[in-house]
Amino acid sequence: MRWRFWRIRLRRIRLLLVEDERMVALALSEGLHAEWDDVVIEGTGEGAFYRLSMESFDLVVLDVALPGRDGLQILKSIRQLGVKTPVLVLSARDTVQDRIAGLDAGADDYLVKPLPSPSSWREFVP
Repeated sequence: MRWRFWRIRLRRIRLLLVEDERMVALALSEGLHAEWDDVVIEGTGEGAFYRLSMESFDLVVLDVALPGRDGLQILKSIRQLGVKTPVLVLSARDTVQDRIAGLDAGADDYLVKPLPSPSSWREFVP
């Protein structure tokens, strides 16, 4: 058990935060840095898709409403490419249909703003 603890602590844990509202992204990022080793912020759908196809992350927090391609389009595309990274969809839309659409697109969970504590997001990292 001791070895597993040290092995986990030595590995950098990376989170990709995809949020187009700069002030929201910066506020979230501040809180996330206390829980995560490396927080990367991306503000556009195309930028997020590029990063996810080229870089490795342990968790993605993906806003639905993004300029260009929306979050659900990006999610479907990365799942078709075989990207298995856990994705938490972030949205102000809270209807049952919205949640079903997010989960059907390949999300591991659907979070409605305001967000729960970022410390609870670690449960999604393998």
